[in-house]
Amino acid sequence: MTVVVSAPPPGPASLDAVVELARRWVDRVLCLQAARNPSPGAQSRFSVSASEVVRILTGAPTPTEAEARAGSLDAQIEQLWRSLVDGPASPLAALVRAFALDDTSARVIAALLAPEVSADLERAYAYAWDDFTRKRPDVGFLSLLVGGRDAVARDRVRRALGPDSTLRRARVVLIGGGGAPDTPPFVNRTVRLSDRVVDHLRGDEQLDEALEALCRVAAPLPALADMVIAPVFVEQTRRALAREAGAIGPPRLLLPGPAGVGKAMLVEALAREAGRPVLRVDLPAILRDDDRMADRLGRVWREAALRDAWVLLRGGSEISSDVVRRPTAERFADLLRHIGTTVVITAHARPAWLAPQLATLVEIALRAPNLGERIELWRRALPADTPLLDPADLDVIAGRYAFTGGSVTRAADRAAARARLESPADPRISLGALSDAARLLLSHNLGSVAERIPPGFVWADLVLPEDTLERIREVVSFARHRAYLLEAWGFGKKLPYGRGVSAILAGPPGTGKTMVAQLLSRELGYDLFRIDL
Repeated sequence: MTVVVSAPPPGPASLDAVVELARRWVDRVLCLQAARNPSPGAQSRFSVSASEVVRILTGAPTPTEAEARAGSLDAQIEQLWRSLVDGPASPLAALVRAFALDDTSARVIAALLAPEVSADLERAYAYAWDDFTRKRPDVGFLSLLVGGRDAVARDRVRRALGPDSTLRRARVVLIGGGGAPDTPPFVNRTVRLSDRVVDHLRGDEQLDEALEALCRVAAPLPALADMVIAPVFVEQTRRALAREAGAIGPPRLLLPGPAGVGKAMLVEALAREAGRPVLRVDLPAILRDDDRMADRLGRVWREAALRDAWVLLRGGSEISSDVVRRPTAERFADLLRHIGTTVVITAHARPAWLAPQLATLVEIALRAPNLGERIELWRRALPADTPLLDPADLDVIAGRYAFTGGSVTRAADRAAARARLESPADPRISLGALSDAARLLLSHNLGSVAERIPPGFVWADLVLPEDTLERIREVVSFARHRAYLLEAWGFGKKLPYGRGVSAILAGPPGTGKTMVAQLLSRELGYDLFRIDL
């Protein structure tokens, strides 16, 4: 039994085992020092040498006996290590699986965790590396502590702490002194376990404070069955996210589609189906800061791995090719390739710069909801306590505005609030209220060339030949039923473009052209803009 340090305070069994393992590592380091330098005072600036400590505590007065004790400690260390990482309930074993770490990287984590758990181990480390003024071990000491007398094992430790290792990329360990003009050699740079990993191993799951402005853990959403989205998109996305990592790494999925179409909700619903949380991340904020991109994405990877979560990078309209510069795109893609968890990117339009940079990217473009889906969205969005004055208005409003689910929800809430305000005793929503609420969500960018004209005429105001009136009625009828003709009846498949309603009103001044335009606006519930050509 080693007696280098006293027992740690009571704690989880797995943490106690880490401390016990670290004691044996320190004991082995001291024995190796005693074997190499048997003379009193050698290899130490303190009043008692390593060889003297070993002689007093273990009764091993000779280098040969110290070497033999180091050999027996090797066997004890391996036995302790196997019991520590093979246990299915061990937090350390779970951490190793989360980051897909090799055995050497896992041992490095254990070596760095022990002094975080036990203050005695911190002091024992300081004695073993012969410097009580330093609070953190360096790369060279960790190599000796974990690798022991095996030069190959010590070299594996140094590689596990290299800049391209998972421990460094995922910010599991942090190494000091990088980038400064007086940076010490790599073996002399200090190493520590990140606070977030220490907290996780202690059972604390607070979000990394450095990520609080960038991401959040998505709240539980309605089940997939409650969503209004085309089944073909659901199945394609499910297959893309269920793909095994294999040799090409975890899934990388791009979901472009109009705002409010339900891209994020679909991912989160599928994650819920798979029993996984989702980490929502503000992608434009990451792309705007080249200097901190690697650190932020590393922290995102770390947070997702600790929570066994999918990463949802929400791009919106701010990640187009005219916004993201090529060097930034290349660096982002390189960092994304190394993140060891499922990553989904959403955007309002396809970012042309991304696919060439990421060969494993799968793209599934989500379309806006069709007429039937819009009717269902409106039906679900309208509150039960504020019904429509005329149920048939549901089809009218769905055909009139090609809204996505997000816009439908906002317009329905606005119309319902207005109905409750105007008639608290019996709130009912009219088609006019729905149209007003919908129009408030629309905006134009026509600047000073467009002037909005309020509609103000009805059919009785028109004095026109019957054949002209009939042609105007045809325009109104086609515009009203255009959605059914194109979508429900399938004519849209024959018209890949030019699906709008166009009419030319020609005639001398004063014959009623603007009046007819205002009538059309009123009948169809659309805004009317006068544009100076």
